[in-house]
Amino acid sequence: MGLIDRAQVALTRTDASIPEKKKTGLLDRIAYASHYDGLIAAFREWLGQCLVDRGGFLCSLNGGDWHLLCPVGLDVTTANRFIVPSEHLSRFFNPTEWIHFTDTKLDTLRTCLSSRESDGVQAIHLKYMGKIKELRVCAVIIDSTLSRHRLSERQRNGTHSDTAALWDAVLRSENVLQLLLPDGLNDQGSPALKAKTLLASGMKAVLLSLSLEPALGPTERMATDPRIAEIYRAIVTRIKKKAGASNIVQACDDFSIRLVLFSSQTLDFDMYVHQLLSPLERAFGIPRINTIAVSSGGNAKTVQDILKYLRGND
Repeated sequence: MGLIDRAQVALTRTDASIPEKKKTGLLDRIAYASHYDGLIAAFREWLGQCLVDRGGFLCSLNGGDWHLLCPVGLDVTTANRFIVPSEHLSRFFNPTEWIHFTDTKLDTLRTCLSSRESDGVQAIHLKYMGKIKELRVCAVIIDSTLSRHRLSERQRNGTHSDTAALWDAVLRSENVLQLLLPDGLNDQGSPALKAKTLLASGMKAVLLSLSLEPALGPTERMATDPRIAEIYRAIVTRIKKKAGASNIVQACDDFSIRLVLFSSQTLDFDMYVHQLLSPLERAFGIPRINTIAVSSGGNAKTVQDILKYLRGND
């Protein structure tokens, strides 16, 4: 039994002997294992207090567009589509009160939903919670005929739960939301051109691949589960940032990630992998990140070998 497993058992035994701490102890263990999972657990609890089962966080960085993060109860299409231009939301924005999108006003957000969610939506409610550095955060709840809850507008106005406790959970996991935001990183030049240029300059090409199935589950789940999909996106974004413009990162159709690292000196494989993944451990949990399968593909000497590797033909 590993150190983390022993700590988990110790925590379980301690909490079991104190009934009033069972729930808090569980959330503490989830947050310890993963800030992301701890935030999702806190958000689910808050949604239950609001008598709603659909929602997320709407976040804007540096005054940019608002993106839906940590979706609960929504399909992956809605999670990907729910992007509101900053100028579009600014005319409705209220930093102190709930914003209610109903009737014709709701039409302005229908394009953010999948066809299924759009057919069922009755109202969307936003509450600005605060700002972390340059990241603005709103709580979002969605009333829908697809929900197990059936509330009239009059009932809904009396069931908004205070966001103070939820904001505390956000602050405890402040690094997570910014990590989840789509980065918009653009590859600089084609892989073939980059490989040709760097090899011609005397650089050595080291091949590296990561399989995320052991950490995130089968490819079907990564394609259909919105929260697993956003964890995958965050991992890819982190790897692209770390690799930088002087290397090649390829996100493959099977959700694996292939890297070509160019260096003039021998690369310390283990150290590089540690630097690549360790910042993700706090956000998504050591047990999850440590199960990412990392393998070396050796060295490549030609552009053709590199392109073949990136296509998965090795």
